[in-house]
Amino acid sequence: MAKRKSKTQKKVEKEVKKQAKKHPVAVLLVLVAVLTIAAVGGFLLYKYGFLDSFINPNQSSSQEKSSSQEQESSSADSQENGLFDDLSFHFISAGKSGTLYNGDCIYIKAGEADILIDSGKVQSNYVAISEEINKYCTDDKLEYVITTHTDADHLGGFIGTNKKGILYSYNVETIIDFARTNKTNPTSGSIYGQYLAARDYAVSKGATHYTALECYNNQNGAKRSYDLGKGITMEVLYQDFYEKNSGDENNYSVCLLFKQGEKKMLFTGDLEEAGISSLVSKNNIGTVDLFKAGHHGSSNANTQKLLSVIQPKTICVCCVAGSNEYTATNANTMPYQVSIDNWAKYTKDVYVTNFAESTGVVKNIGPGGELNGTITVHYSSKGEKTITGWNNSLTLRETSWMKENRTMPEEWL
Repeated sequence: MAKRKSKTQKKVEKEVKKQAKKHPVAVLLVLVAVLTIAAVGGFLLYKYGFLDSFINPNQSSSQEKSSSQEQESSSADSQENGLFDDLSFHFISAGKSGTLYNGDCIYIKAGEADILIDSGKVQSNYVAISEEINKYCTDDKLEYVITTHTDADHLGGFIGTNKKGILYSYNVETIIDFARTNKTNPTSGSIYGQYLAARDYAVSKGATHYTALECYNNQNGAKRSYDLGKGITMEVLYQDFYEKNSGDENNYSVCLLFKQGEKKMLFTGDLEEAGISSLVSKNNIGTVDLFKAGHHGSSNANTQKLLSVIQPKTICVCCVAGSNEYTATNANTMPYQVSIDNWAKYTKDVYVTNFAESTGVVKNIGPGGELNGTITVHYSSKGEKTITGWNNSLTLRETSWMKENRTMPEEWL
């Protein structure tokens, strides 16, 4: 049923017709002007792309994808053309012989920058650490020192013997360490107490100290991401125990992601399962080229939840394989059989610094030696990777220690 027009509508129409008859040329000019404006406006909108999403709704997402691909291609081209600085990671051996202890110590050379992550367990480790550093560091300056957490097997070389450790002997620019600890009242004689004294000394000589949380939050001059050289960055990742308490000191570990172009290298300290869950959920890590095995190769630091995300191409383990420092059960000495099985799903390139001859008695640590010894993973300016060991360059699956002490995963056969 047609809708009836109101009296007002009829009156307006009548007046329009009346004016049109009186001034036909004027009405025609108005219509021409309106059409001209509409045509010009439409042409300009089309010319400058404002109508693209209406004409081709898939074009916008296609352009964004193309832009992303161009950026990735540009980064890859830069790496091929050698526009990045060299980058090398040195997983320093606990020693060549005698009584060896598990511990982390990684020296990194990024362009002209020198970085040290942790410093092993024994204070006399300083000698071996400084020897490795001094092969590449010519100015006695460490741009960054990172202390992942307060356990003794990460602190020894910082202290050294008779206050001749890393923090006393090098010019340190920036110290980044843990945001929390359960060791609230350390004695001056404890390893942690001595670390605090060494850190204070370095600060008194000009070093700047930040916590990992300050870095992540870009607070007080700290940065979440640091430029280390051409195309190389060091990023402090977030995990919940920067701000929450944990009954396990390992969960306070500082976590770092290094990048050279598109290649990524992940360091998680001794972070355990609860910390790993938050690390995975709170960061977009993606796949990595290099992974420093978590907590010396223990099972709850090398979980499938983490490995399925990062899918590492190379894994380096700072440990004394088979050491009964913590347990007399061979299968539960570092690196755990479970960890090896998990790694094998993603790579055959697993390297281990040291081994020990287990005596079957907890803490009665027998003599040992080097598997690979100090492991060096070097990325050239073109991203080409080479891996060498001071003692040898065998992967773990190729060593007699693996064949005698662990069950070979099916993927490694």
